[in-house]
Amino acid sequence: MRIFLCVFVFWFSHQFCAQDEKGYFGKKAFIQSQVNFSAPVSFNLLTNYSNTGYKKSGTALTKSKGDIVRHGFHLTLGYAYRKNVAFSFEIGQDYFHVLPPNKIYDEGSSGFVSVFHERLSGRSMTFLPKLEIGNKDALLPMGLTHQIGLGLTTFTILEKNYLFALHENNAANTTSYSDNKNEIIPIDFSKIQPGKLIFLFYGLNMRTPINKSLFINYGINYAIPLKTFLNYPKYSNYTETALDILKKQNTLSFIKANIGITYAF
Repeated sequence: MRIFLCVFVFWFSHQFCAQDEKGYFGKKAFIQSQVNFSAPVSFNLLTNYSNTGYKKSGTALTKSKGDIVRHGFHLTLGYAYRKNVAFSFEIGQDYFHVLPPNKIYDEGSSGFVSVFHERLSGRSMTFLPKLEIGNKDALLPMGLTHQIGLGLTTFTILEKNYLFALHENNAANTTSYSDNKNEIIPIDFSKIQPGKLIFLFYGLNMRTPINKSLFINYGINYAIPLKTFLNYPKYSNYTETALDILKKQNTLSFIKANIGITYAF
């Protein structure tokens, strides 16, 4: 019996004394992978862009509302400096759609013509250093943390073989950039340079342990745009550019959610 008690005390001490200021079971570094989701509900409600887009349906264009949910994939590397303070760096890529201009300038006729155009695909890269703060009894990387940071996002419009139809046609009678016989190109993608966005970040994140090394992480966050750097291609002299619309989407997409896996080592 005495031997059993000694063994139990040794095991108990080993399990719980390991969870000190040196990290969760002695593990202070962590790597986190996650999927991000955002629902631009406010943007769709406060603007009419969500009702005027077109998407590809075979060789035709059909009316399409704005993105219901956008998604992306992010990776974070962090280190628990203290039991309730950690530093981390997040990098990620997100995907979205924006509307192209609905009028273009035709140099042949020296005037503007209407155009039906497939929604433009976009991609962004985010770079975000963060400070993670838990409560005074926290044992990071486990548990609930408040995250703050100042980040940079670069976003670009992807050049693809989009479908479009000019004013004399309709949305069911389309051509593409590679098959265009009218020699009118709605968008010169060489003139669209990547945009940049500096933002202030706040997140509320929870890591629930599965075992001594693995966690399920989930949370919500919001990025407040501070400064946007946009480039204005030639076609923007009559209507808003796709990047202008993207700026509004970033401002009006209030809350984003994430879920993923964290590995501590």
